[in-house]
Amino acid sequence: MSQLKYEGIATGTRIRAYDFPPIPERTDHYVEGVIDHVSEEYGYKAYYVNVEVDTSRKFTNRKAVLVPMESDCDYDGRVIVLEGEPT
Repeated sequence: MSQLKYEGIATGTRIRAYDFPPIPERTDHYVEGVIDHVSEEYGYKAYYVNVEVDTSRKFTNRKAVLVPMESDCDYDGRVIVLEGEPT
C-alpha cells in the first residue's frame, strides 16, 4: 500500500494544518500544535493534534483536532512541520 500524502510525521512534532489553501486576500485558517498520536478511530489515518493556535474557530476553544494524513481535496502545503514557539 502506498504512503498517504502527509504520513510519516513523528509523534511530538509541531505542525500547522490549513483548513483551506492560503489566498493572499483572505485570512489564513489553520491550527498549530503538537502531534500526540496517530488515530484511525473514524476509518481514516489522522494525527491527533493538541491545539496551541487556532485561527479557524475564533469563538471556540478546541483542545485537540484530528488532521487527516490525506484528503480528497488535498493540496501541497496543507500540513507543514514547524519548529520553535507557536505563532
